Amino acid sequence: MNEAVTVQDRHAQSARSSLLPSGEMKRGFGPAIGLAVISAALIAMFTNTERWQGHWVSTVGQLHTIGILLTGPIAAAGACWLGGRERRRGLGELRSSMPRSVLMQTIGASAPAVAWPVGGYFVAAAVVLVSTWPYATVDSPPLMLIAADLASMAALSMAGFALGQLISWRLAAPSLAVLVYAILGSTAFYGDGFFSQLSPTVSHYGLWDRPVWWYGPVFFVWMAGIACTILLLAGRRRALALAPLAAAAGAAVLLVNSGDDVWRLNPETSALVCANGKPKVCVTELHSEQLLGVEAAIEQTYAKLEGIPDLPEQWSENPTYKFGDVIAPEKRVLNLGFGEASVNPTMGREVTEPGRYLQEIAQELAYGNCQGGKWTYPPQSSAVVEWLAGSPDTSVTYYGARPKGIDLTVAWLEGASESERNAWLNQYFDAVEKCDAKQVPPS
Repeated sequence: MNEAVTVQDRHAQSARSSLLPSGEMKRGFGPAIGLAVISAALIAMFTNTERWQGHWVSTVGQLHTIGILLTGPIAAAGACWLGGRERRRGLGELRSSMPRSVLMQTIGASAPAVAWPVGGYFVAAAVVLVSTWPYATVDSPPLMLIAADLASMAALSMAGFALGQLISWRLAAPSLAVLVYAILGSTAFYGDGFFSQLSPTVSHYGLWDRPVWWYGPVFFVWMAGIACTILLLAGRRRALALAPLAAAAGAAVLLVNSGDDVWRLNPETSALVCANGKPKVCVTELHSEQLLGVEAAIEQTYAKLEGIPDLPEQWSENPTYKFGDVIAPEKRVLNLGFGEASVNPTMGREVTEPGRYLQEIAQELAYGNCQGGKWTYPPQSSAVVEWLAGSPDTSVTYYGARPKGIDLTVAWLEGASESERNAWLNQYFDAVEKCDAKQVPPS
């Protein structure tokens, strides 16, 4: 009898302590969830810094997609386990005998399950933003997207906690983690439509884009509305739950109807900065500190092509360019937005991979606007790239042995007289202009 009373008293004491989050917030499973969220987010981000650490939009976008994709399931599963613990211990029945309202009891019980994942994500986001600060020299971070991410973590955690209270199955937490990961992953990378626009991991690829001012706040309302609705329903305040539910529904309608229109070209990062030499070389403000490196690569390439007529007169980045757009023969579009060197965080301070620029220029000249379509990638094309750039063509992957024709053509270009080489190159570039690989001269 005394043992039964002791167990009941222990559970009652646990219930009372959970009403005041100070005890549960400092010990138990909550801090472990927060630490797991921090670790997962930082490991995911810092294993591929070359993809984001040079630009604010890339940084926040990577956090928004990869960060939530990996930490969201952890938050939901951890909260589900804590909610299930409430059910397994029968703490709900004990709380029903206490004077505090069900809502206040629910807030106290769910606080560790929600606050620790949200706090963990906040810490991870702060570390990531601080690490980007020395390298991102243009624009500012869209902080409201970070706030929306915090609301997403709260919604996932609250949903997991409420589900754990309803389901007694012990495998509910890991099963929920798998389910959340599958849903977030599918909407992040493969979805296109209704669910993707509402997903916490919705992705957008546009280095020169920035969300409209209201996008972050509206997405915050969408996620926070869900979290508050679940909290009020769990606290048996169904009438009050209608308010955040209506706010979430309104935000959802606005997000779905807006689609990708919420992203606009950012004039601060997309404005062109040009050098004074010939040919004319222009890059966007986002890559302004790469201008000298790009210009040097073009000058080095043109020096090899001295005597070749009708070379492009202008090389420029074009944030609105899409593959397949018609470009005048005298112009070339620089693609500095993607690739290892172009987004290397130290590129803004020092050119660490000048060979990447040479490859970019050589590929543009060797393929023109004919990559794909009628172009069949003859060995001579890769040979021209290799001869101009001084390194093998990175745009072509060989499934098997490297074609012998490449080495033969490179050797011929290096050993031929200037007149012979220029005659061959003139014929080659004429074939490129016509996008007719059959007219490429033999080496």
